[in-house]
Amino acid sequence: MKLKHWISLFLLLLGSSLIVAALTIVYSTYPVRNNIDQSITNYFYSNRNDAISLIFYIITHLGEELVYIGVITILYYTWDKSKAYKIMAVVLSSAVLNGIFKYSFKLERPSQEFWYKGAEETSPGLPSGHTQITTSFWGSFASIVKKWWVYVLSLLLVLLIGLSRIILSVHWFTDVIMGLGLGLIILALFVEFEDTITSYVNSLATRYKIMLSFLLFIFLIIPVVIVLPSNLMVGDNQVFPLLDMLKLITLFSTATLSYAVEKDLINFNSKPDKWWKYIIRIIIGVVMLFLFYFGLKELFKLIIQSVTWTGIKPTLDLIRYGLLGPVLILLSPWIMKKIGV
Repeated sequence: MKLKHWISLFLLLLGSSLIVAALTIVYSTYPVRNNIDQSITNYFYSNRNDAISLIFYIITHLGEELVYIGVITILYYTWDKSKAYKIMAVVLSSAVLNGIFKYSFKLERPSQEFWYKGAEETSPGLPSGHTQITTSFWGSFASIVKKWWVYVLSLLLVLLIGLSRIILSVHWFTDVIMGLGLGLIILALFVEFEDTITSYVNSLATRYKIMLSFLLFIFLIIPVVIVLPSNLMVGDNQVFPLLDMLKLITLFSTATLSYAVEKDLINFNSKPDKWWKYIIRIIIGVVMLFLFYFGLKELFKLIIQSVTWTGIKPTLDLIRYGLLGPVLILLSPWIMKKIGV
């Protein structure tokens, strides 16, 4: 077998082992929380150091959704749009899968009294989304770049972000190792099938790529619809806990659709010929991302305040995320081409 087959097999076995270990520990005493999780959480809570906790509070934000969207956007404009899209596909599909598992298991996080001050979490605990998505992002990035220092950096960030969730007491130990296991399985599939899927998609005509985008949307939305009915609203404020999944699916679908037609409409070159053009591209990308992510969010708040319909907020959120795809993949590159950067 080729080396990549051995690597994907190893990642698959390791990821599966971590998932089995996590579920075995959790359900060995269910519904009572097991001693391993309790002991680890109690240890970090009892020995909490303000300076160290603050450092890990900063580190944990590196695993946030917006950070990865921003990094992938910059990679798309300044590195390689095809590779950046692949990483985006891995990260967003991993995030959707994480939400499906969270709301299927519906297992609680540690009690909020243990959380580090400033921590805000509304979703169930198992598996850890930060850990899973970080593993998916840095693992896919490292497998594409194939540089030793990227492997080291990726491993370090995965471990640190996973550890931060435990140190801040917002996740149990088993949440983190299951998130790591799922991330490794997704990475194994990426390593194994990346070349095959890329060759197949590149061979398709644009109209078939568009059809594939819609099929991908249907494929992702079906499990969400199955999980959704029992999780529509919770709490006094009628929080929509699965809205994050729907937003990511919408973003993934509109980004995929935009990427399918990008070559015919824009044909953006992601490798500028001058160093200063990198800087301008990054500025444009960041400005457009913040304008449509935060700017629209603030604008929609004014609309929400004047409308009594409960569903107005999730509807506008889906619109906002849906617009991000064409804005980042079509509009921003079009602006860059027009001004010659």
